[in-house]
Amino acid sequence: MIYSVYDPITGQILSTIFDSTDSSPDNSVPGNYNDQEHYVDIETKNVIFKSSKPTDDHLWDINSKTWIVDDTKLPNQMRKKRNQLLSVIDKVNLIWYSSLSIEQQTQLQNYRTALLNVPQQDGFPNNINWPSKPSWLS
Repeated sequence: MIYSVYDPITGQILSTIFDSTDSSPDNSVPGNYNDQEHYVDIETKNVIFKSSKPTDDHLWDINSKTWIVDDTKLPNQMRKKRNQLLSVIDKVNLIWYSSLSIEQQTQLQNYRTALLNVPQQDGFPNNINWPSKPSWLS
């Protein structure tokens, strides 16, 4: 018989085993389940189907029995957003840049510097004060 072994405290599916004696191993349920799609309600011993994983940036929280954003990925997500904003500026060619007024060049430099400094903000990555791009920059 095939059994899925689970953590008796959290209900997380740990492994699947085959037991030819047909005796139920401790902390197991009959059947082949995986931890990405199922968990065991430790009170009722029922296998519960998880809702679909919203994105790759989510992980299953066994305590709340919901998908939550993986905070370990948030800094990289915010850096990626920052880098996308920087890429607009970094594509500026020298001819176009030299046609800007001194004030516009200074605004562009200040905006770029502020974007580079986003990861050093006190609230990073959860509470970011995104700099405003110059109004003339499209």
